[in-house]
Amino acid sequence: MFGWFERRLNPYPKADSGQPPEQFLAFCWHYSKDAAPWLLLMSVLTALISVGEVFLFAFLGDIVNWLSASSREDFLAEEGMRLFWMAALVLVGLPVIVWIQSMLTHQTLLGNYPMIARWQMHRHLLGQSLSFFSDEFAGRRAGRCALYDDGPGRRQLHQHRHRQAVLACRP
Repeated sequence: MFGWFERRLNPYPKADSGQPPEQFLAFCWHYSKDAAPWLLLMSVLTALISVGEVFLFAFLGDIVNWLSASSREDFLAEEGMRLFWMAALVLVGLPVIVWIQSMLTHQTLLGNYPMIARWQMHRHLLGQSLSFFSDEFAGRRAGRCALYDDGPGRRQLHQHRHRQAVLACRP
């Protein structure tokens, strides 16, 4: 049962997706287009759950109005079908929709959707030249040392500033 949901979205796309776009929305779409139908279905199911819950609260208000307006003897005869359909919605409809939405979110999307982006980024990096990696790693390391961007560098900078503040306060 879980496997069916897990197999709906392939986390390792076979086709090379090429260079990711530089614009934000195009970049997001580049990594989301394989999951778009499932994201849309998840959104629709979430909206249905919300509408069902709002309808449930409105129905509870209607029950109070019906009870005050009708007699005890005629209440079930007048409102029985509405009560039956609301019971069906509460006992069958909403739980089924919540279950499908939960399975779609947790089994189809949460495991496979991030993996699609990782795999496409990994495949893009595999196509880079050796000079790309040596230039990129050297530049990143030099920037960290110069800007104190890593943990030990920040700690050393903080300790140095603390020592200066303590020495400045001494008479």
